[in-house]
Amino acid sequence: MEFSTSAKWRVYCACKTAFSKNNHYNLRRQKAIRRVVDEFWISVPGLSQERLVAILQSLLQDGAFTPWSNPSKIFPGYLNNSSTEHTESTVSRSRAEIDSSGANMNGNDELHKELTSSLYKYDQ
Repeated sequence: MEFSTSAKWRVYCACKTAFSKNNHYNLRRQKAIRRVVDEFWISVPGLSQERLVAILQSLLQDGAFTPWSNPSKIFPGYLNNSSTEHTESTVSRSRAEIDSSGANMNGNDELHKELTSSLYKYDQ
């Protein structure tokens, strides 16, 4: 079964920590993969567990989680500087839009102070 690079990238990012350790990168059977997904409570928005496991099985067969793997070869274009610059410009633009919209916490300062002071009561 063929999966989109975008779906594989989302699964890779969500599962990298769980499947890069404890020799989980050697798993190939769906039952064993599903056990790790359940153990780490892994989910990817927009993907069913069956599809998640199938994509993981494909990534594991490609060696995506091995210590010697090179993600830039598996996901060309996802790890270069232009995508980082694009992400940074999107974040900067989003912050600017929020600032210009006038959305701030001034109206909630009292609520914030009240919540903060109640937290300090429990710390002491």
